[in-house]
Parts: sequence; C-alpha cells; structure tokens
Amino acid sequence: MRQLDALSKTGFAWEPCADHLWCAKYREIWPSSIINKNHNHVLYRGSEAGLVLAPPPINRFNCIYPGDGNSMGHLGENNGCQRECELPRIWDCSFAPGSLAQALEVNAGGAKYNEVVIDAQHMKRNLPGSIMAIFYLDERTKEKATEVHTDFVAHFGAANMPNIPLLRLSLTEGFSRG
Repeated sequence: MRQLDALSKTGFAWEPCADHLWCAKYREIWPSSIINKNHNHVLYRGSEAGLVLAPPPINRFNCIYPGDGNSMGHLGENNGCQRECELPRIWDCSFAPGSLAQALEVNAGGAKYNEVVIDAQHMKRNLPGSIMAIFYLDERTKEKATEVHTDFVAHFGAANMPNIPLLRLSLTEGFSRG
C-alpha cells in the first residue's frame, strides 16, 4: 500500500512526481508498506487516503526495509536503498527484493511499520493495472479517496480498465467496500 503524501499532490495522485517539479529527484521511487491484520501500523494513521498496489511482477520492489528506511535520503545509484542487510545487523541497511520474507520476519520483531521501495517508473508504465484499489482510513479521508478514485476512473476510462474499487481500510478488520 502507498499512502498519499506530499509527492502525491504534484499531479495525479497515482503517478510519481513529474520531471519539472520540486520533487523530481524522487521520481524513481515510491516509499510504500506491506500491512496485514497482525502487523497493521501505517505511517500517516488517519491523515490520508492511499493506493493498494499490485504485487510483483506488475510492480517491482527496489528493496525492503524492516522499519523506516528513509529511502528519500538514499537516492541516485541506490534507488532509495542502503547496503544489503546481513543478519544479525539489521540497521542502516535494506533487504533485496528476493528477501521479502526475511525482511518481514525482522519487521515483526518490533518496528511499527516497514518500508518497501517501489520502482515508480515501472509502476507508472504498468498503469492502470499497477493499482488494485483506492482506500481511505476513516470518514475524514473518504472525501480525498473518493476524489482520487473518481479522477483515476475518468483518466483511464471505466470501459478500458479493470474494476478499481474504493475501499475502507480498517487496521483491525481489513478492507471493505466503501
């Protein structure tokens, strides 16, 4: 999942930053998270709506952090990633995409949330299929999610895209139709 943030307010909420804007240096990465009912901490609890991203290979992971990786501070050749983690050392490092299970196991040990760095340009090339749903956390964020959902369907054309639902995300009960 990817919650909407300042990078989502620079054009279409479902696309990475455009080359001519202040955030252009972040156009290659999309910080995201994997959540489930047992590990459901989100970065912006109650403050924003978000996107449910399709799994690989439709979207591609650059790396996975077992906590907050500060991927935006690790740009350039690293694509938002730090050197690869080697157990037992799990700080100032990231896990390779093939080590997802290991990263999530380490994350279950106490970090509030994980950070999965998505290849934003790969995601963009696979639109609209790279987005599975638009979600909101509570009534305060429903209006924003509805606006993004309406714009997404209008942009891609309802007849030319898969059914992209608008969902409510309960951090204890999961997703339900909004």
